Amino acid sequence: MHPFVLFLYLVGCSTLPDTLVDNRYREGYNGIKSSEKVLIVPISMEYRELSEDRERVTQSLKSRFEENGMSVSVLNEEIYWNVWGEVLKEVGGIYSPINGLIDKTKYENALTKFISKTSRSEDFSVVIFPALIIKKAKTSGGSARWDGVKRRVLTKGVLLKGASFSGNVEGLSLQVMVLDSSANWLSTTYGGLVLPYYEKLDNLRVPSKELKQNLFSNDLHINEGVDIALSPLFSPVNFP
Repeated sequence: MHPFVLFLYLVGCSTLPDTLVDNRYREGYNGIKSSEKVLIVPISMEYRELSEDRERVTQSLKSRFEENGMSVSVLNEEIYWNVWGEVLKEVGGIYSPINGLIDKTKYENALTKFISKTSRSEDFSVVIFPALIIKKAKTSGGSARWDGVKRRVLTKGVLLKGASFSGNVEGLSLQVMVLDSSANWLSTTYGGLVLPYYEKLDNLRVPSKELKQNLFSNDLHINEGVDIALSPLFSPVNFP
């Protein structure tokens, strides 16, 4: 798993009752101003099989920021991994040798070093760390809802033709983590993209799933999910 997939240490953050449940913001967060210079790092993911056509999501992200008047650049993937590799060596890794979990101090130190090194060749005021992650999608009838979107449950085989669902399936979401140029965490927001799997039943009615091909072929769905994840970033947050 890529180390930027989940930012677990949200100190002093707030959740707003009128936004998506999982969205988090730094206390006093005022949004990204149109004058900001935005750097987008390569998209990370929990599962490598979900990496197909990530560029479509990146392009949608870039376009959305540009539509809001911001100067946007995308960090080259080779440069990204080279810099991150240097950082990991300098901090001695980010995982605890005792329990295998991310060490908070090392992780935050790594983020600071990464942004510092990247700033030598890139001009930016905020850094966007996008990730593709699996979330629970609540089903009802033939559809599933999660992270602000509703999608039709995909099925294969006659046994599930026209089936009505109740429970959860797996939805693919875009997670957007924002840090400033000093590596201070600002926000983490989400937008649902697609249901990546077909739901199936074999002849013994044992459930299984099959990865859908061309995950990001529906531009409408991709742009909708990106818009949901990014919309909270473009205006001040009204904290209770």
